[in-house]
Amino acid sequence: MISRLEAALLGLLYSGPKTGYEMVKTMEAGHLYRSSSPGAIYPALHRLEKAGQIVSKGDERIHHYSLTEKGLADLKDFAGTPVPWTSLFVDQVLLRMKQRSLPLLAPAERRHYIEAQLAEIQQAITASENRRFGLDPESHNAKIVQLVIAHLQLDADFFETQLRQLAHP
Repeated sequence: MISRLEAALLGLLYSGPKTGYEMVKTMEAGHLYRSSSPGAIYPALHRLEKAGQIVSKGDERIHHYSLTEKGLADLKDFAGTPVPWTSLFVDQVLLRMKQRSLPLLAPAERRHYIEAQLAEIQQAITASENRRFGLDPESHNAKIVQLVIAHLQLDADFFETQLRQLAHP
């Protein structure tokens, strides 16, 4: 399985070849990943190239990176794997990456991913609701739990809309 940073880089290359500098600037501008520094990105590009997921062309100064078939397949695998419900509480960035990657999946794969992700979201909502019991409704902790549930419900609504669109293109 590829890392989130590697998935973000492969996702950038999905639209076409880019230099490392272009990817750093795009990630910094779009806040696509927490660690968008060159010190994180260039080693990740090297790992991706070594693994055969990308290729580079250029001289010693400027490399243009391109996605390979293996890289595209690994990006699709990443996109098609639901975020576990236990991670939904702390890692909204990963879920957003997956939402942006939905167009990579064929309709049947997209449906399978969405149904699995909805199940994970529902599990997270249920766990959050269970945490709310016994809390003073006016307490800070109860309000945080309510906020978490509201965010999770918005995510569920997004995926339910995607399912409806798949059913009625």
